[in-house]
Amino acid sequence: MRCEYIAVWDKQTDQPEHSFGKLTWIEKDIPLIHKFRFKERQAYQVRVRKSRDNSKCYMVCSMEKITGERYERLKEKAQKPIMLTKPLGTFEWNKAFLAFEGKMDYLGEACNIRLRTDNGELTADSQLERLNGIYRQLEKWDIEVKEFAASGN
Repeated sequence: MRCEYIAVWDKQTDQPEHSFGKLTWIEKDIPLIHKFRFKERQAYQVRVRKSRDNSKCYMVCSMEKITGERYERLKEKAQKPIMLTKPLGTFEWNKAFLAFEGKMDYLGEACNIRLRTDNGELTADSQLERLNGIYRQLEKWDIEVKEFAASGN
């Protein structure tokens, strides 16, 4: 079985923070008392084992539901939009597409931009670097794209 998380509690700072990844667990031949029942938009304290092949995937060993003030603070943090503010524009996290989305000026016209995240992190540094490279030579790049489109390739 599997579920996704969107926020975690940082024990070092004792504060909630945006993060995302996947929790997995095995249910085959496990007594009902040991099965995990995660509910959407709830908070749980989980003891996990890190996956060997994926840094953002964890195997659940135990879980306990969180309530009270910690839950409210975590819920408040998780509900805030995740934003990247860069010189080229402001981009908001779209969980459905695992990407940041925003608009930028493309030679006087608004252009929709989608930046894929880097290695399951809430950053898009490599995509922003590529976008900055294109933007520095925007007129040249625009001519090349239009020539390519006109050639029928």
